[in-house]
Amino acid sequence: MGVSSEMATTLGAGQVLTVRGTEYKVSPLSLKQLTEIQKEALQYYKRNYIKTWADNMDLLPNGEAMMHEAMTKASKLEVTDLPMRVAYDCEKVPISKKIKELLVSLEWTDVFDVDDEDAKRYLSTALDREQVTPQDVHRITKQMPKAVRVPYDAWWATSTYEGMACIIHCGLQKHHSEVTKQEILDWSPDDLITAAGVVEDVSSADAGN
Repeated sequence: MGVSSEMATTLGAGQVLTVRGTEYKVSPLSLKQLTEIQKEALQYYKRNYIKTWADNMDLLPNGEAMMHEAMTKASKLEVTDLPMRVAYDCEKVPISKKIKELLVSLEWTDVFDVDDEDAKRYLSTALDREQVTPQDVHRITKQMPKAVRVPYDAWWATSTYEGMACIIHCGLQKHHSEVTKQEILDWSPDDLITAAGVVEDVSSADAGN
């Protein structure tokens, strides 16, 4: 089970996070780290762009030539070329027993009595990762989640395991340089999403947002 939203708020204010019984001191993200996150998001986008072409190469006329063209285009992409993405806000979605059962089935949590605020955070991420659709949520709750357009790197950092591990890793580097991204990727999904949220909260507070 991940850190509860109440604990995340309390510990986030003190810049401390507890995962698997270990305490980690969280630092606000620096401008250098934000740039690093953008660059890693760009590499993720490039890999997926090329993979999409590679997966469909056999179905396209002149597939090899088009694949080469796609790789050339990908190599020239910059952070400013990243597209906007749709992210979902479930703040106004009522959390019911069926929603919690859905989150357990998606392995975002292993307990049915997960805190409602945590459930909303997990549900938003499940929507962002396209594990569930807005229509699915509406069918269960009669409430549509709010869709918002966000920069690609912001979506990547909160909606993919790689992105969450990256933002957490950056937030821990000042006091826990020995912790690797791979170790963080081994955390449970609910620990990842809660920890990424704490890093975001601490960084936003530091920036005065």
